[in-house]
Amino acid sequence: MSWGCCGRFRFFALLADSCGKQKSQHARSLILPPPPPKNNNPKTTTELHYVFASVFGHKLYVVYPILAIVFSLVVIVTAAVGISLTYFQLASEDHRWWWRSFLCGGSTAAYVFGYSVYYWFFRSDMRGLLQATFYYGYCGIACYGLGLMLGSVGFRASNAFVRRIYHEVKLD
Repeated sequence: MSWGCCGRFRFFALLADSCGKQKSQHARSLILPPPPPKNNNPKTTTELHYVFASVFGHKLYVVYPILAIVFSLVVIVTAAVGISLTYFQLASEDHRWWWRSFLCGGSTAAYVFGYSVYYWFFRSDMRGLLQATFYYGYCGIACYGLGLMLGSVGFRASNAFVRRIYHEVKLD
């Protein structure tokens, strides 16, 4: 957080002027940054917030087992959603499910990139062209990798499902 020269002088002037009186409470209120804005839906972005804070905010992330559990849940849900959407597509007699199953699984990366934009504007103190290039470059690469990974999970789950249901069909 950058206070600038005038902010520092005002802070020290208030501390020197208060000398332990009631104004010191006012000076302490000027020291602390305002609390971050409240998240409307904290359950969906809690882990993302901690991951972004550890990577870009120099905070220590220590809850790796919970992150592993959340990651495994994302993989399972991606596979289940890919299978169900492929089933709906095949039920409507549209047999071009290959790329749709991949994009269905990989669309989670668009959500994560959208959260990275939200984190840049409302949660971080980063400003400037160099920091924006660094931040969005790394977030873009990470989201691209996440999209490829979850897209392949969706495709492989859908492929296994389609092979299984067409293997079970008996031809007369």
